[in-house]
Amino acid sequence: MLIIEEPLFDTLRTKEQLGYSVSCSERDTSGILGFSITVNAQATKHSTEYVDGRIEEFIKQMSQLLANMSPEAFERTKQDLIKTKRCADTHLGEEFYRNWSEIYDEDYTFDRVTQDIKELEQLVIGDVQTWWETHILHGNKENFRKLSVQVVGSGSSQGNAEKREICDEDENKSRICFDAFTVV
Repeated sequence: MLIIEEPLFDTLRTKEQLGYSVSCSERDTSGILGFSITVNAQATKHSTEYVDGRIEEFIKQMSQLLANMSPEAFERTKQDLIKTKRCADTHLGEEFYRNWSEIYDEDYTFDRVTQDIKELEQLVIGDVQTWWETHILHGNKENFRKLSVQVVGSGSSQGNAEKREICDEDENKSRICFDAFTVV
C-alpha cells in the first residue's frame, strides 16, 4: 500500500477532489487478505457510481505505475517500509494493542514484525507486479474479488425508504445480492 498511498491521495483527493477523506489500507479479514480504498465524498457533489468509476480508473493507472517502476525505486520504497517496521513502539499502548490483536485474532504470532521484515527483504518488484495483476479488475482477474460498499446519506431523517435489490455476477457465475435502501 505504501507504493499507491501517495498517488492515491494526490489523484483522488487533491487533483480530482472526490472526497474530504481518501485512504487505502491492507486488510486481513478472518484470514482473507486484500486491500481497501476508501473515499468519503459528499453525496451532493458526486454519485457513488462516479466515485467507484474513478477508483477503478486509479487502480488501472497504478498498474502502469507498477509496470514502469524501476527496481531501484521499488528497493527504496521497500527499505522505507522495513525502516518503519523496525521503529520501536513509542509508548506502552502501541505494544499492548499490537500484542492484544494477536491474542484477539487467535494468531499468537508475537514476532510478526520480525517475520514481516524477513519476507519484505525477499520481495522483488516482479512479485508485487504479478500479485497486483491477478487481484484487480483490469488485470487477468485470476484472484479478483470486489466488494463495493456505498453509503449515501440524505439531509432528512424522515421520509419513506425505497428498497431495491442489487445483484452482481462474475465470470465464475458467483452471484452476490444485497438490498439497497434509499430514503425519499
